[in-house]
Amino acid sequence: MADLSSDSEVLVLVGRISAGKTTLANALTMEPVLARRISARECLLAGVPESEVSRGDLQRLGVEVDTRTEGMWLFDHASSLMDGPGRYVIDAARTERQARPFLEQFASSRLLFVDAPEALRRARYEQSAGQGGLRHTPDTHAVFSHPIERGVVALAEFADAVVNTGVLGPEETAAVARELMGWG
Repeated sequence: MADLSSDSEVLVLVGRISAGKTTLANALTMEPVLARRISARECLLAGVPESEVSRGDLQRLGVEVDTRTEGMWLFDHASSLMDGPGRYVIDAARTERQARPFLEQFASSRLLFVDAPEALRRARYEQSAGQGGLRHTPDTHAVFSHPIERGVVALAEFADAVVNTGVLGPEETAAVARELMGWG
């Protein structure tokens, strides 16, 4: 188990599919922030190549693991990777019970809801098809109407900030996150 020092600064990203959470997390791993990205997807896949798993498979697996662990799987996974005080970006919590332990454990933690208009999110999802990563799920209605996708919207209500990547570009979105965390 890692040193869960209260000195660690943890940004928990939440939001709907294709809103830009991973793009933001990756941006925060670079200068000037140099945070460490901890991926929920990588935890769920646990060594299974992404090309063998569809978005629908990932959603179903997430629900199964979340039910079995009462939402603690993401916190447990992240805790095992935290190697002492530092800056961490959790990419991404999908339920309140996944996000809440980070906010309770780390005084310097914030929840950032990343969103975009549905038409843009659908276009991003379609554009990502065939670019590596998860096997494409052609039934976008099933993916976008999954209970996890419908439920994640409620996290905006208790988020410390909400960013719309349909309005803000990647650099502006990263600037909002840096300001929220005091990572100037």
